[in-house]
Amino acid sequence: YFANRMIGPGANYLFMAKPEDTPSVLDILPPNFVLRLLVMALVITTLFALSYLPWFLKDRKAKKTAKPISGTKISLVPLSPDDREQFILENQWSFKHGAMIEFGERDDHIDDDGEIISRETIEKCIDDPKNETYRIVLDGERVGGVILKIDPETCHNHLEILFVSPDAHSKGIGYGAW
Repeated sequence: YFANRMIGPGANYLFMAKPEDTPSVLDILPPNFVLRLLVMALVITTLFALSYLPWFLKDRKAKKTAKPISGTKISLVPLSPDDREQFILENQWSFKHGAMIEFGERDDHIDDDGEIISRETIEKCIDDPKNETYRIVLDGERVGGVILKIDPETCHNHLEILFVSPDAHSKGIGYGAW
């Protein structure tokens, strides 16, 4: 009450002990300070839950479907030189497909060549002598790829690129390869 008197008209209604003369939508709050806090906390929590609920349900559904397929074997096979071009094209398509699913047809992440990840970026990663490039193979079929930066001295390795073909999504392949 003392702080509101010092501030004058327009003080924050949430902390007022005595309502102002001018009407406000916040006049519906109870006059008791503790009850005001509880009502405001309930409203904020409800709004958050309602806005977050669709994403929570979507993530929950994705987690249920992203279990590895039983009886399958995921392996990493070093990239062969004759598979390099197909690796790059599949990598670009996977990233583009993911962006179209997530952001729609019009996406600000696409570069001048119409790609999410440029050929130059992929080739730079493949050609880096500190990197190792592998195909992700599921039951003999190529379903993705991974480029790893290997540091033999520190044993702190990093993931440069990981992609799974759109036809093989939600099967736990990326998780299994990792």
